[in-house]
Amino acid sequence: TRNGASSPMLLPAAVARSAIACVAALSLSCSPLQLAPAAAAAPPSAESQSALQKAFQSAQAGSYASADTQLGKLILEWEKTGQPDDETAALYKTRGVCRQSLGQLPAAREDLSQALRLSMTPGSKPDPAEVQRTYQLRARVNQKLGNSREQAEDLTAAITRLDQLDAIEATNPQLFKDRAEARMRTKEWAGAAEDAERAQIEFKQLGDKIRALVSAADGALALYSTARLGVASPTPTLTCTLTRCARALR
Repeated sequence: TRNGASSPMLLPAAVARSAIACVAALSLSCSPLQLAPAAAAAPPSAESQSALQKAFQSAQAGSYASADTQLGKLILEWEKTGQPDDETAALYKTRGVCRQSLGQLPAAREDLSQALRLSMTPGSKPDPAEVQRTYQLRARVNQKLGNSREQAEDLTAAITRLDQLDAIEATNPQLFKDRAEARMRTKEWAGAAEDAERAQIEFKQLGDKIRALVSAADGALALYSTARLGVASPTPTLTCTLTRCARALR
């Protein structure tokens, strides 16, 4: 999500890891010890695997236009030869990241959506962490497109999958901060206040005082709007955040 003379943006680490895992899995699939069932598609050729590795290397190096073209050809081949849906999903996901970096936001969103659709087909066996990250990626694209409600929905999907991740990745206050901001844009004040409170607490636990303060300010604003509209009663934690923010800004 995240032109000219500036240095190229590297492919996100999570996507790069997914790409490496995909290449590794394909290499294993060609081993004599990994015999596929008779009905399964034949594994990609060595030439195709080489092309796949080059495409991921181009994306990692920031050559997004080149990677986009290469991945497009690979997606066609993977679909034509009936490769596993989770592998094809990884290709769509990576191309989605490339297209996002190229500013092709609608196309990026469609690629990420297709990656999610393929990840949920019967028989697909995606890494739960990769599905969770794909929702995060699409949320960022929706944010850039001004689709706040869709962004909040994607963040909700990502948040509900946190318990499928390891302990370190399962703590992600940025997701709650981003959803609080999205909900504020759609005037869902009560939900925004709850998210901001959660983000504030987790940022504080991680020792990130600045982001904790920003989340406290977001929560105070959402809380004020909630109370003004009579939507819900403020929680004890957020009741004093406005005072703390005011003191911090003096």
